[in-house]
Amino acid sequence: MDEHDYRSVIIYHARNRYYYTMQRSALEAMAKYTNEVSFRFLNGLALILDGFRLQEGIRELNQLRSEPDLGMAVTLCLMYTHKRCHVVDKEELISLDGQLKEERKRLTAQSAYYAALFLHLSGKTEKAKEYADKALRLAPNHADMLSLKGWCELQLGRTTNQTLELFGRALELGGKQLDAYLGQVRFYQLNNDFDAATAVLNQVAVGFPTVIIPLVEKMKTHLANWHWEHTAELANRILAEKPASLEALTVKIMVLIVKEGNCGAGASALQYLASSVEKIEPGNGELFLQLGQLYSVVCGRDAGVLAETFKLVERAVKLKGSNADYLTELGYQAILQRRYREAVAHFKTATKVNDSSIRTLCGLTLCQLLESGVSDQVKQQLEFLAEIQGRTPNPLLLYMTAKLHADSDPAKATELLLAASEAHFKNLKAVPYGPEYLRLFNPDFLLQLVHELLAHSPVKGILSVDTQHATPGELQQHPVLLQAANLLESVVKACPGLVEAVYLLAVVQRLGGEVALATATLNRILQELDSGYSHAHLLLAEVHIEQKQYQRAAQSLEICLSHSFKVRENPMYHLLYGMIQKHQQQYEDALKSFTAAMGLCGISATVGGGGTPLTASTPAKAAAGPDGQQLNIADRLTLYLEVIETQQKLNQHTEALKLLELVSAEFGGTSEEGRLVLAMADFYLQQGNQTKAIELLKRMQPNQPYYVQAKTKMAYIYLHQRKDRLAFSQCFRELVANCPSASSYLMLGDAYMSIQEPDDAIKAYREAIRQSPHDALLASKLGRAYVRTHQYQKAIAYYQEAILHPENYPLKLDLAELYLKLKQYQNAEQTLADELNSRVSDSDELSALQVRTKQYLLLARIREKAGQLNASLQTLKEARENQLKVQHRLLLDQTAAGLPGEQHKMLARICVLMAEQSQAIRDNEQMIQHYREALKYTPNDTGVLAALARIYMQLNRMDECQATCVQIVQLDPNNEVALVMMADLSFRRMDFENAAYHFSQLLLYQPTYWTALARLIEVLRRSGTLVEAVTFLQRAEEEATRSDGEAGLSYCKGLCEWYRGNPNSALRLFNYCRRNEEWGQQAIYNMIEICLNPDGDLPTEGSVIDIGADDLEIKDSRAMALRTAERLLNELKPRPGVLDNEALNHRLLENFLLVASRHKHNVEQALQNFTAIASQDEYIGAIYGMAVTHVILKQGQRAKNQLKRVAKNAWTFEEAEYLEKCWLLLADLYNQAGKYELATDLLKRVLQHNKSCMKAYELCGIAFEKEQNYRAAALYYDSAWRYCGKSKPNVGYKLAFNYMKNKRYADAIDICQQVLKLHPEYPSIRKDILEKCRNNLKV
Repeated sequence: MDEHDYRSVIIYHARNRYYYTMQRSALEAMAKYTNEVSFRFLNGLALILDGFRLQEGIRELNQLRSEPDLGMAVTLCLMYTHKRCHVVDKEELISLDGQLKEERKRLTAQSAYYAALFLHLSGKTEKAKEYADKALRLAPNHADMLSLKGWCELQLGRTTNQTLELFGRALELGGKQLDAYLGQVRFYQLNNDFDAATAVLNQVAVGFPTVIIPLVEKMKTHLANWHWEHTAELANRILAEKPASLEALTVKIMVLIVKEGNCGAGASALQYLASSVEKIEPGNGELFLQLGQLYSVVCGRDAGVLAETFKLVERAVKLKGSNADYLTELGYQAILQRRYREAVAHFKTATKVNDSSIRTLCGLTLCQLLESGVSDQVKQQLEFLAEIQGRTPNPLLLYMTAKLHADSDPAKATELLLAASEAHFKNLKAVPYGPEYLRLFNPDFLLQLVHELLAHSPVKGILSVDTQHATPGELQQHPVLLQAANLLESVVKACPGLVEAVYLLAVVQRLGGEVALATATLNRILQELDSGYSHAHLLLAEVHIEQKQYQRAAQSLEICLSHSFKVRENPMYHLLYGMIQKHQQQYEDALKSFTAAMGLCGISATVGGGGTPLTASTPAKAAAGPDGQQLNIADRLTLYLEVIETQQKLNQHTEALKLLELVSAEFGGTSEEGRLVLAMADFYLQQGNQTKAIELLKRMQPNQPYYVQAKTKMAYIYLHQRKDRLAFSQCFRELVANCPSASSYLMLGDAYMSIQEPDDAIKAYREAIRQSPHDALLASKLGRAYVRTHQYQKAIAYYQEAILHPENYPLKLDLAELYLKLKQYQNAEQTLADELNSRVSDSDELSALQVRTKQYLLLARIREKAGQLNASLQTLKEARENQLKVQHRLLLDQTAAGLPGEQHKMLARICVLMAEQSQAIRDNEQMIQHYREALKYTPNDTGVLAALARIYMQLNRMDECQATCVQIVQLDPNNEVALVMMADLSFRRMDFENAAYHFSQLLLYQPTYWTALARLIEVLRRSGTLVEAVTFLQRAEEEATRSDGEAGLSYCKGLCEWYRGNPNSALRLFNYCRRNEEWGQQAIYNMIEICLNPDGDLPTEGSVIDIGADDLEIKDSRAMALRTAERLLNELKPRPGVLDNEALNHRLLENFLLVASRHKHNVEQALQNFTAIASQDEYIGAIYGMAVTHVILKQGQRAKNQLKRVAKNAWTFEEAEYLEKCWLLLADLYNQAGKYELATDLLKRVLQHNKSCMKAYELCGIAFEKEQNYRAAALYYDSAWRYCGKSKPNVGYKLAFNYMKNKRYADAIDICQQVLKLHPEYPSIRKDILEKCRNNLKV
């Protein structure tokens, strides 16, 4: 380092008041640069500034009096030193004063610089700036002087660009100016521009590689920017290079205590710091004092840390016992350790040195107040101190005065506490965050203020407020809670590891009704700071009980007990444990727990076998146990009420009544009397004595706490118990008359809405808004009341007026909802689009971002309803992007921890909506992608997994569907949807046996699961065992209830009858359920199919020929069937926004209806329509329709050509019915053409997939019959006869004929008799077969 660098380092140490380090650096420079007298001056300056080696400093400086550049600075320095000596040499001072005048006459720029430097380092900044200005007038380009003037400006609080320019000019003129660089760093630190400060320090580190100062300043910069990890990393790096670095040690201990809350390690590190200070700055009493002050106020009164800080201050006193400030601080250290008598001794010693110190006198008074409580002597002392304190209010004095008025005048006490907090923050200097900031910030004092404020806050015990009807915002807006929360948030920000502060913040959050925040804060304590902190465990259990989460509460208590058995000495533990046991209906154990709690509270409590009543022996106000643990008055009353309720559960009604009377006497006149009245009213209500309950509630006066809850409870007794709506509304009218606040009118309006009187509700809401015009909740309720009364235009006009106020911007959601309801899609879209475009600037506010997500979702719904599906999908994508911003903000915002779970659900919901929109626009890949994205946020959501599995099944991606179903079953082994899909998968893979097993297992546990039963019938039909369905139908019929089972049962029975060949019975059953939301759609499809083709016949050539007049009966029945089909088809309009196959099926049925009319014009029209459908895509149904029309129009070859297109198609579940019909029709045409082998191959494929297909068996029989293979033909006709339910006479005829050909005459006769029994007029079977068989038997 050169001379200039040495000088900058020495000045740096001087500014930090490390005077011994300063002297060592000066001596090192003197040894290196022996001719440079300025280093001798700085050495002398170091000796006198510490105040401990004045004579040595005088001797050093006297040798420099003749130096021309240093004369003035030395003279000023010597005058300063002589004035600080115990014995002042007045003659010498007179001589020095004369010399000063001479020096002023021959002032040069250099002499002015050193004079300014001395004044700057000795704390006389204004004077230093004067000399700096003089020097700059003499030498405007003096680089050192420019830098020094910049430092003076910074110390005077002038952090403008002009100050920064001084350092810039110094660097331009002086080149490597370490002091100027450090000035820039300090400027940026004071302006909170930490990135710029770090950039300068990086530059300095490169320019001055041998100096450790850049690293130290970088560490301080990161600390000022709250970057704890970087700070700790740099501290360790500095200590690796310089193990005794006081700055790094100071900051490292700060990280341990302030950030991590690790006071044990902090206390050990403090011992090392103390020994390092002893070595490096042995006589620096001020440093010992400041370190002691710093760590004593941030440690949460940890005994180990306080013991070390006391030693540090004690060392300062030993160095300079005549300093009253040091002695006073020693007294305050003793107060922190609750050693009040020792503290008094220290304060008295300090008063002997300085009897007018306000801080010392306040300490004496505080000791008396803390040790003996309020007394006349304390009052007199406080009055005296108030008179002599001067204009600036003293926070400690205000705090003590507040304690004085705590009992007599709580309002005044609260006012004084608020004034104390304001005064404390006013006294804070504008310093960057760091050791000096925390020392002045004094978190310990702020916590004492918070404790005192909470003593005046609304008392809230566990379950103490009837939350069902609590006034909205009543607790959140309490000024005491707001102030306490503000103080605690500032303390927790400054000291994130201070467990007591974080716990108190959770307490205040709970008192203010912010339960989610309180839970998150408590979890932070237990996860990051102290897992065994019993108070946090107990409060968390309390919160869980209030939320009815008893299992979690029990876990919290178990964990708490595992950390410390001492918690059993806390009555709150037993109270909470008893409440959990009571919920678990362990009433005897609960009563024992409550008894233990009462014992710890000092209440003599005995519960004998006969239920001896409990007796109270302590006043209601205090309830302290042996170890000082205590219940507040609200929790104490809760304890009594829990005992009473438990006794009632144990049928100890007499004991409960006696205890209730005892409690009423004890709590009469207290703040909890109103709550007791509410409990007594509940007691009488349980006994059925409504009159007594109402009488008690009527006694509550408007000026009493819980009056609102009492009136509300009375109102609901009238409404629910007595069904008296008039008295119900009268209660709220009285409430408004006695408490005419906006919240009361809001409750009145809600009451009117609950009894269907929206007109009166509107009046109440209007009055509430008149009193609280900027309340968005009230505005929303009034708007909804207008909508409820169908005053839509008024509602729109009101919303449009209300949203002109910026705070009512969420009402645009309500307005858009109303427009959507009125189908005014353009207005709805415009309302939200304007809002979303106008509030872009607020996108970084969490609440605004959350509202914006709701707005995007509503806008997407509006666009979907308006048919703008692509625009709706794009809006949902914007909603997702916005919600991701919400997620990011929640991660950054520590106070909002615990809420991201809800936001994850919101993101998943948006992704599901996007998937549904993608489905509507037939973008299958996007749909799958959105479902998968939803699963990233809610991986265990079985609903989303089921939707994804369903899509995979529809897209025939069976393996992925199977894997997804397995995942669902792992999460929920009894998930019906997944089990049905797994069975469906087996079905689609033609594993009918496995599919039937899955469905039957599902139906064993839930016989009325109609979806599974319908699928099972389909599986049994295709596996050829439809007869087995009867057992399942019988079980389902036994289990089904009238309300929810008849439609599903009728559908399943109809399906079974249809497949068994009983179309009329099936029609009747399907008709029964066609109005049902779940089953109606498919039932109507089936009915239309039956009406169009009741017998399942294939079309034949020439079917367009009109039926003759002699067949009028057949003609009428056919016309009626077609009219029924047409009516059902009109009823079955495809729903908007559903999958395309529903609309396609509707179009196909419309054309099959035209075909069924058998009019040539209609058939030709149907052919055109089928051709148009098939041209869009190869729909099997359309191809079958084309083939049918060709057959009817006698165009057999064209029909074959169409059917050959699908002859080789693979069988799929979705296309099974039409594909099988195609194969059957083609087989029939092959039979007619004599191509029996081709026909048989096709029919075997049909039977492979549907073993109950009667028509396939019949056509096989025809093929073999034509080939004269009567034995094989008889086998197939026999199957056809069985599967048609022995109801089709033509099949019976063919079977009997082939039996006759096989010479099975007896079997043939049996079949003939079965046919004739059902159809006695059936032609020719008697003559052609029956009589011939009988004759053959005779032969």
